[in-house]
Amino acid sequence: DVLATVYLAPGRAVIALASWAAQTRECALAVDWGALGLPDGQPLRARAIAGFQEAAVFAPDQPVPVAPGKGCLLEVGA
Repeated sequence: DVLATVYLAPGRAVIALASWAAQTRECALAVDWGALGLPDGQPLRARAIAGFQEAAVFAPDQPVPVAPGKGCLLEVGA
């Protein structure tokens, strides 16, 4: 019920999560760091975007909560 899309640029990536679930989902991401060309274990950073998401930082093994009908953008790398 939650889909992820990766936008990749040299040295960084943005992971967009979008939920079609009826309730909040805790999303555990399985990141293939080699495929992204990034060092293992990068933190996932959500920047504050007014009316969309609050600022947060997640460890790579920490579940990311996604509210029903919502989404989030997570930055990785530079």
